[in-house]
Amino acid sequence: MDCEGAAGDEEALVALYRSTNGAIWARDTHWTDARFRLSMWLGVHVADNAPDLSRVVSLKLSDCGIEGQLPAAMGKLTSLERCLG
Repeated sequence: MDCEGAAGDEEALVALYRSTNGAIWARDTHWTDARFRLSMWLGVHVADNAPDLSRVVSLKLSDCGIEGQLPAAMGKLTSLERCLG
């Protein structure tokens, strides 16, 4: 498992949440809650093949009602293949 990459993915998603006022999103199930893996955060999809089981490959945030600018930290999502907003 790519632990450095997975940590970078979480850092990027937390930065996204903060830069787009995540606290007022229409839906933000489990976002930034350390008790839940990234795969349990609403709209976050991780790789389903080893060794990248924890890498974010897709984001579907259209139900969240996000507004704002994407943070530079989004560049850490190096396994991201699709982002639907």
